[in-house]
Amino acid sequence: MTKTIIECSHCLLGIGYTSIIASHLLKQQGIDSIVVGLSTDKAVFDLQLSNCAISPIPIFPVKDSPLYKALNLRESFPESIVDVSYSEMKNCKVSDYNIQHGSLAEFIYKDPSALKAFGLSLKQWGSSILAKPFSEVQNKIKRHYQSGNNNSRVGYLNGFTLYYHFMQNSDPDILHCNSIEKIDYKNKILFTDSFEIHFKKLVSSIPIKHLFSNCGINISTPLIFEGSYFFYFNHSSEFTENKILYDCDLTSNILRVFSATNNLLVVQLPTFKKGKIEIVDVEKRLKEIIPNLAGLKFEKELYVSMSYPLESISDSFTLESIHTLKENSVLPFGRFGNWEYSDLHELNWESIL
Repeated sequence: MTKTIIECSHCLLGIGYTSIIASHLLKQQGIDSIVVGLSTDKAVFDLQLSNCAISPIPIFPVKDSPLYKALNLRESFPESIVDVSYSEMKNCKVSDYNIQHGSLAEFIYKDPSALKAFGLSLKQWGSSILAKPFSEVQNKIKRHYQSGNNNSRVGYLNGFTLYYHFMQNSDPDILHCNSIEKIDYKNKILFTDSFEIHFKKLVSSIPIKHLFSNCGINISTPLIFEGSYFFYFNHSSEFTENKILYDCDLTSNILRVFSATNNLLVVQLPTFKKGKIEIVDVEKRLKEIIPNLAGLKFEKELYVSMSYPLESISDSFTLESIHTLKENSVLPFGRFGNWEYSDLHELNWESIL
């Protein structure tokens, strides 16, 4: 089969917000780019429910970030700051747990004022936080909760994150393919089943283990990560859009509740309990923590297998291979491309130029 040959300055590997935003920022600098990704591996941009569609995964821009300004979000869309609250802290007694030296739990729990953070981390990640460092989670906490930065976030608009609305208004050049056959990074060519793409720079936001595989590089050390797990509910009560409620009772299976619209709840549950949580139990707890919740109806379940990098890459071979790729104009980029638990506004967007 004869492949279509395409030449571009920047090839953006991966279909997701990272590549869409990169394409826009490059265009602002007068740089042509192409977004390439698998037809069967699109990011979860929208989820169809019985009466509407929403952004299924809460990804909220930080209002005062340079990225928010660069994308012109303030001028383009109405903004609604996310309202965060917490249920009463219950059933969490630190003395009941054996916290090991160097663990995430030790990092979090310095004194009784950190009980809420300890309890919520235990609910989200499970007992492994008592022994494992979860270095990427530690880095995230340092940046977000110990830096003193203003992290006010802008929530949903009509059930969708502002990044989704931005994507709908942008016009990236996207190529869908059935398979990525290989990346000849030394000669700067990406081969798919249909295309032969000659690039000057490749920016890859796909999981780094897939990038390495496509480049013919083997990662021997396993990458530690966790997924995310959600239930979606309709309701007919007054729990308005853009509220986040963290459930601090350790006996509850609910991590947090997001109001995607005035009548739609996104409930995040512990991933390690997937398949063990009854809908009726979640409904009961929702009615306890949200007064006057009425007309509650379960809509759908969603499991995303890869959401959070937990441990940093420390293997010397992997780090040296990343350096080699960068020397050959291949840039691992983004949360899974560069394997850092970072949000979109935290990425070094100047590095893609």
